Amino acid sequence: MQINIASEHRSWILFHSIVALQGILKDDYLNHLKLFCRGLWLLLKEEVSNDDLQLASSWLTKFSSNF
Repeated sequence: MQINIASEHRSWILFHSIVALQGILKDDYLNHLKLFCRGLWLLLKEEVSNDDLQLASSWLTKFSSNF
């Protein structure tokens, strides 16, 4: 059961949230959410390169500092 819930949350964050929240969130907030989604997507890949780590770190640091 918890695996399904985690999978649903992952799908919501990575694939659905940006599209579903367009027109609901102001552009600034939507762009802020995109930083989180993109960083998470890079880190959840099966293989993560050093470049991926650096980019994800940059996006997630920017996300958290602007929170």
